[in-house]
Amino acid sequence: MAFSINGSRFPEEWIVAEREALERHYRERLAEEEYLEVAATIPVLARENVVARILVEQAAFEADPEVDYQEVKAEFERMIAHFGGEAAFHDRFEKTEEDHQAIKANVEKSLKVAAFLDGVCGEVAVGEDEIQAERERLTREGLRLEAADPAELRSRLEGLVRDRKKNAILKEYKARLRREANVRFDLK
Repeated sequence: MAFSINGSRFPEEWIVAEREALERHYRERLAEEEYLEVAATIPVLARENVVARILVEQAAFEADPEVDYQEVKAEFERMIAHFGGEAAFHDRFEKTEEDHQAIKANVEKSLKVAAFLDGVCGEVAVGEDEIQAERERLTREGLRLEAADPAELRSRLEGLVRDRKKNAILKEYKARLRREANVRFDLK
C-alpha cells in the first residue's frame, strides 16, 4: 500500500515507522493505564504527522529558502561530534560516498525546512504580561523560580512563550496546508 500527497506517492512504511516511534514514545512516558487511553489514537496521529511533515517539506521546497553552505557544513560537523567523531560516524552511517552525500543532502533539506518555518512564523513578539503569566503558570505547577538568575529566567520564560506562540502559528499553517492538499490513502 502507498499514499499520495498532491500527486506524489509515498510508501506506507513511513506511517508504520511513525506509529512505532509514537508507541515507543508514549510507552516510555506514560503509565500503562494512561497509555491504553491514548493507544487507539496513535495510528491516526502517526498518519497526520507524516502528512503534515510532507506538506511542510513540499511547501519549503516550493519556496526554496537560501541555506548557506557553511551552515550545512557546521550542522554536519555537529552531527559527527554527536555520534562520537568521524570514525564512529563513518562506521554507523557512511558506508559509501553516496551515503555521505545523502546525509549532507538531508542536513541541507532540514535547514531549508527550518528556514522556511522561521519565515512562516515571522518575528514573534512577547510582551511583559505574557512573561509574567508564564512565570505564574510555572509557579502554580510547583517550580521554584526565585533562585534563578533574573536575566536568565526572563530569557527562558520569553523563549517558552515565543515557542508556544510559534507552535500555534505552525499548527494553524499545517492545518491550512492539510485542508488545501490532495491526500489519498490505500493506493495499490
